[in-house]
Amino acid sequence: MGREKSYSEKLKDPRWQKKRLEIFNRDNWKCTSCRAENKTLHIHHKAYQSGLEPWEYRNDQLATLCDSCHKREHEQIIDPVRKYEHLIDYSEPPEVINSLNIQIGQLQNKLKEDISDELTTEILGNIIFIRNKIKELITAGK
Repeated sequence: MGREKSYSEKLKDPRWQKKRLEIFNRDNWKCTSCRAENKTLHIHHKAYQSGLEPWEYRNDQLATLCDSCHKREHEQIIDPVRKYEHLIDYSEPPEVINSLNIQIGQLQNKLKEDISDELTTEILGNIIFIRNKIKELITAGK
């Protein structure tokens, strides 16, 4: 039995490629949030369901979003795995590492503000998560 495919590998599957084209066509090749049509477009899973492959979602569970709106949607997600997964799955590793380092800097700046202990704990958890993802990307690239 082979190893489990990564999420980014699954996004290369012909079944996903077909599904994403269906959604782009349905949404007239425009971001459903800001209506942009001249930006890089992504397919956003409105909610994740355990055990489903990316192409197994119903069409009404998917939306066309531009890169900016897609990142904004994921910033609303509390779970750090889902919050940063899109950065890893939609970019090449050097760009991802730069983006993740920028995210760490922004989070570290937030720690300098007068914030609650609960928020401090969440931010520190996100920083650790991002650093681990960077290590994984660097290790995978060797």
